[in-house]
Amino acid sequence: MAARKKIEYSPEFLELREIYPKRPNNPWPLAFKQYNARNKEGYTHAEIKAGLTRYVPYCKATGKTGSEYVLQASTFFGINLRWEDPFEIPKPR
Repeated sequence: MAARKKIEYSPEFLELREIYPKRPNNPWPLAFKQYNARNKEGYTHAEIKAGLTRYVPYCKATGKTGSEYVLQASTFFGINLRWEDPFEIPKPR
């Protein structure tokens, strides 16, 4: 049986991983693959991080942090460019 190759995450990705909202079962190797694919398509770390800085407070305000309702990071960094979503915090009733 072959040994698994240890993934060397980039410092930029590790920065995003550190601030990403917590959730159970977040497959970070797939998220890193998606992040790198978006970088190769021309999206910048700064663009993706800006989306994450909108998403973190949205998750806190809506009570999603720590639950399965937080997007998997692979989805957030994926082909549908979820970091571009507005993630507007709902107004209190």
